[in-house]
Amino acid sequence: MAAVCCAHALGVAVVVDNAPGIPEPLGTCFECSVFGCAGHAEMDQGSGKWICFQSVASILAASAGIGTSKGELVVRDHGAFEHRFPIVASHTVNHRQHAFDLLTSRGGTPDTGQRQLLADAVGVARALAPYIDLNRVRTDTLEVGQMAPHGAAHDRAASHEAASTYSSPLFSGPFGDFLAHLEG
Repeated sequence: MAAVCCAHALGVAVVVDNAPGIPEPLGTCFECSVFGCAGHAEMDQGSGKWICFQSVASILAASAGIGTSKGELVVRDHGAFEHRFPIVASHTVNHRQHAFDLLTSRGGTPDTGQRQLLADAVGVARALAPYIDLNRVRTDTLEVGQMAPHGAAHDRAASHEAASTYSSPLFSGPFGDFLAHLEG
């Protein structure tokens, strides 16, 4: 059996639609160990490691204070994200700006840098799973830095109900919970 890009196998939206080699995997993600093609992954310009776009979103969320990164990768700010991951950054500008505007208008975190990293994470996730309704973001119920530990009984019924409307296997843990609350 031939190797297949994990995101293609899951039916994830292609972020870089003119990327060469789709759907041939070009490498294994350093962060999560899945195969990724040029439409779903890129080389981190800071570390030289191949990273899938799902992991880029999770790394950004962890860098903003939601969850933890599986590896050692951290993005210190919005500028570092755009420098280290120029392909996904350039293809998600509108999604990321929309997320930043919504997070700013709804409150949730007073730190602009942290809010920008979270908007970058949500924007990348939105590009991968375009059915997330960012117009219904509810930062009043789930604020950055105030996450209950994953698996804690923090209104699990509401979390389960929201998660059922966000059925993507792409994100789990605290960032997945946060994305579920965006839909709910």
